[in-house]
Parts: sequence; C-alpha cells; structure tokens
Amino acid sequence: RGGMMARLVLNTFGDRTTIPIAQVVLADNSKTNLLRYIGNKLNWWNFHDFTRIPKEWKVIAHHMTISYGEPFTEKLQEDIDNEKGVHLFVRRFGVSKDAIAAEVEGYESSNKIAHITIAIPPDGKAKNSNDITEWYEVTGCCVLYGVVTDCSINLERKNG
Repeated sequence: RGGMMARLVLNTFGDRTTIPIAQVVLADNSKTNLLRYIGNKLNWWNFHDFTRIPKEWKVIAHHMTISYGEPFTEKLQEDIDNEKGVHLFVRRFGVSKDAIAAEVEGYESSNKIAHITIAIPPDGKAKNSNDITEWYEVTGCCVLYGVVTDCSINLERKNG
C-alpha cells in the first residue's frame, strides 16, 4: 500500500488541492441488476457460511474505479468531457471476510483486477476489495451500463 501513496498525484491550485479520481459510475438500473444478479449467484454458492450479503454489511455497488491519484490521460479526459457511456460485463465474483466484489471487463482500470465493490462489513473499507483472492467464475451474462465520470476530491487547505 505504501507504493500507492508514493504515486498519488495532488494538483494544487491556490488554496485547493485535488486528488484526481476517475470512475465508471453505474446507472441506477445497473446497480439494481448487479445486486439481483449477485443475489441469485450467492443463493447457489455457500461463501464463508453465508448465502446472501449479510444484513449488517454496507451495500455500495456504485462504480468501477478507472484511476485514483493519477493524472488523467488525454483519452480519459476526452471520455469524461463527452460523458462516455460504457458497458461493463461481469466475469467473476470475489468474496472475502472484508468485501464482496464483481470483476468486470469493458473499460480499463488501474486496479490489478477491474471490479465493482458490492458490499463491505460495517467497519470495512471499499479498498479491501483490492485484496480479494477468492474469485468465482459466473455463468450467464450480466451487462452493466455506466458513464465515465470525474470524481476527483477537492481538499481545502487551511492557512495558519
């Protein structure tokens, strides 16, 4: 994890610092379809002694990270500016005690495995889905739709 912080790019403009983040943000109906799809798959498999997303877990299923803390390429900036719509295809589900995620194809990601974090435990962090090692192939097809979006975080600097 230390390597990621070393690569983090901060763009400073006067009293504002920005962490560049790009995501494919899912359409609401795609989020619903993804949750139905994984619900059906979990009913067939027995992951870590549960057959559904635990009730106390936080459901996310919001986006696929394209890049975090890295300058946008010209192509990525163009896709953001054009609000490019993309189809993501679910290939596998990953499960651990710290996260549930769906591996997807359809747009490049700086993550080792392009994925959408589906759910995390109450005190968990979405980034824990990057550490999933148990991935399960899926049958059937789940196609999701989202828009390439600039989700950069602006940090206000305090003087004094």
